[in-house]
Amino acid sequence: MEWPRENSKLTTGERDRAVDELIALVGDMEGILQQQSLADAAYFLNVCGRSFRTEEIDRIKTGVLRAYRWQYIFSGVGHPRFQVVYEKLMTPGQRDRVATALATLS
Repeated sequence: MEWPRENSKLTTGERDRAVDELIALVGDMEGILQQQSLADAAYFLNVCGRSFRTEEIDRIKTGVLRAYRWQYIFSGVGHPRFQVVYEKLMTPGQRDRVATALATLS
């Protein structure tokens, strides 16, 4: 409810800057998730009580990062309620910019 109200106060230029800020926020979150997932995977590998082959370690690290991305980014932007508002308030060009930024994460 708040997003449409705030959106109505923005000029086209301000809305484009807001899209840039959203993309930057996702990029910042990605950096945090990469660091945290590596730390959490390392902790798991250290305390689980067994050794792993290199390819298993890589799969664990990749899996933790993928799970964190889903939990903190994709579950939000993919939520049906978000999508309805997103489609109404953003131009096709803005949606393309966001989609391009999100595509780099998968």
